[in-house]
Amino acid sequence: MEIKRTTLHFERAKFYADIENVCSFICPNCGTRSIPADVAKSVTETVEHLFKSAKEPTFTGISFQKVTA
Repeated sequence: MEIKRTTLHFERAKFYADIENVCSFICPNCGTRSIPADVAKSVTETVEHLFKSAKEPTFTGISFQKVTA
């Protein structure tokens, strides 16, 4: 397994969220990915909170990106 960055995609009802640049372990042979427990917990809690607060027609998608200078 190699430490790399990946994008996670979540969908609930009519809403979706893409979380980009998530630190993960990725197998160079088969592409299987494993997210460290603390990272997975943080991402999941954040995304679930956003889905619970989402109301149509406010928005239908969320995309997080780290802004670099």
